[in-house]
Amino acid sequence: MSNFILKEREFDAVPNFLLEEVPSFGQSDEFNALDEKERKVPGLVCAAFAKRLVHLHQAFSPSNGGEAQRIELERYYAAIERMATSPDPAVRNLVVVEVLGNIPDLDVLQNEVEPHLKPKSLDLYNRWVH
Repeated sequence: MSNFILKEREFDAVPNFLLEEVPSFGQSDEFNALDEKERKVPGLVCAAFAKRLVHLHQAFSPSNGGEAQRIELERYYAAIERMATSPDPAVRNLVVVEVLGNIPDLDVLQNEVEPHLKPKSLDLYNRWVH
């Protein structure tokens, strides 16, 4: 008889991971629009994360507090990159389906988001669009 050890998948830990990596996301309107149960669903949290990322890009102004906004955007992209390097294929799939897939404006995706993607997340993006 085999002994099995059950352990939490990385996929299930994504909501907490995003809140730890980008603490301000937990204060955002997009995250706060989710109810308590929805905040435990990785796909829903990633979709809210994508919406917040788009709003940050829309609000970004190098001449008006630009350095703080740039740092905040970098935190988002660093979290996306860490997800893209996960050994859990379900986490990598979240990057494509729930983060990138929830950016409905193609111009924002190509002109604002794509240039900030790091190597692994850019690779996932390129495989998704081509």
